[in-house]
Amino acid sequence: MTDRRKCFTFVWKIKNFNFSFNSLWSFDSPIFILHSLYRTRWNIVLYTNSTTYKNCVVCYLERQRYDFGPDQLELDYELSFIATDGSVIQSQSFLRKAYKKGHVDWTSALLANREEVFVHKKKMFMPDDTFTVRCRMWKSQGLILESARCSVETRIDVECRSFFGVIEKFTSIEPSSKSKVCFKSSSEEILLSAMNLCVDDNGELTLQIKPVDYEPKVMYEFRVFILDVFKSKVKSASKKLYDTNSCCIPFTFSKEHLIENKGLYLPNDVLTLQCEIFFSYI
Repeated sequence: MTDRRKCFTFVWKIKNFNFSFNSLWSFDSPIFILHSLYRTRWNIVLYTNSTTYKNCVVCYLERQRYDFGPDQLELDYELSFIATDGSVIQSQSFLRKAYKKGHVDWTSALLANREEVFVHKKKMFMPDDTFTVRCRMWKSQGLILESARCSVETRIDVECRSFFGVIEKFTSIEPSSKSKVCFKSSSEEILLSAMNLCVDDNGELTLQIKPVDYEPKVMYEFRVFILDVFKSKVKSASKKLYDTNSCCIPFTFSKEHLIENKGLYLPNDVLTLQCEIFFSYI
């Protein structure tokens, strides 16, 4: 909406947004008060996995049940998904919408395709894993005398589990073979039911992993480091997992490279891995 009228602007940033991929619940923004519209109280409702609009991220405006305004009022508003530089990625305007106390207009929604948000246009929609929603509001009749702006942040809580694994007699591993990674941590820390190191005919390495089944399903971010002889971490593999199916994660180093530098990476012919799993229960 190109509108030169003075307005109230609410900006909501959600950090660690990628971890909301499998969430079946709504996200509610902090409540904000629109003093220029009878001191009414509002919030944004966001679904990342809508059942009403399949395969969409969906955003609504909600009026709180308890405020100082009239039982019903009319307003114009605009919902937008915003890029880092403040430019609009996707936007929808709604005119002369009547809102009672405690009302959500489920027919007035801003939609974005989930695959675009989380995959194809991820860098645009959530740079630094932060998703931004903007709501601009006007009086349908009359004018807001002074523009005002409110910005808030919500951080999705993310947990991290770290554990260690070893592969002994590494130099003896044959091409086209699979070696079980022996865990050196308690099962509560691991969150994996299995992890194997695979070597192909060219000596390229991949990790085959199977996350533990959790309900509700969560998004995992999996990072693997080789620990060298100085106990320093060397990042070797990483992947985001959106379900609990088995998957393979390619290593950045080949078997040949590790053997050529075995004094650094293979003390006593043992490869030591440190694994980190980041996840959220939302």
